[in-house]
Amino acid sequence: PERRAVLSDFAPVPYDRLPYRSVLVASSNDPYCPVRLAGAYARAWGSELVRMSDAGHINIASGHGDWPLGLALLASLTGQALQPKEALATAV
Repeated sequence: PERRAVLSDFAPVPYDRLPYRSVLVASSNDPYCPVRLAGAYARAWGSELVRMSDAGHINIASGHGDWPLGLALLASLTGQALQPKEALATAV
């Protein structure tokens, strides 16, 4: 974000360990965050890193709609099985 004008609202990126369990999902071809940088963030934050192959930037505009893996990762953090509507309410 510090070097990409379109992401400047996210800068500066904190490098402190997060005080809770976390998961960082990264794509091998994300145009905004190279997977190596995502790995550095995950290490700094103490996050589990999930690498996806050729998923682009993981958002709706990239064609990601319902996302079972994302729901499963969220459920792993909450310790409960979530249905799609419950996941949305939990994430907000």
